[in-house]
Amino acid sequence: MHRYIRRFVQSNETTKEIVQEAFLRTYRELDSVKAFKAFLFSTARNLAVNEYHHRQIVETDRLRHAGDSATQAEGQSPEAELLKDEWNRLIQEAVDRLPPQCRAALALARVPPMFL
Repeated sequence: MHRYIRRFVQSNETTKEIVQEAFLRTYRELDSVKAFKAFLFSTARNLAVNEYHHRQIVETDRLRHAGDSATQAEGQSPEAELLKDEWNRLIQEAVDRLPPQCRAALALARVPPMFL
């Protein structure tokens, strides 16, 4: 199960937490579960997908906040320009890691084209 969940999340610690939570939820529903293994893996997969989506939202918010900081720093100093360039690079890397459908959704959200 650990290897199965590890495909969805990046952290070993998060993987362990998801597996533990999946077993706990399966145990709580043991009386009503007809197919133990299927229920366990479905629960774990759903928890992993939820974690993946949560991580994407947090990263998007972090990048948005960084973009706001970079915008405020424009024209102030060479260091501010370097920070802005670094944030732009980080944003571009994050966008490049997105699946094609997520990039399309980002484009529809009117994100500046330099990030797509």
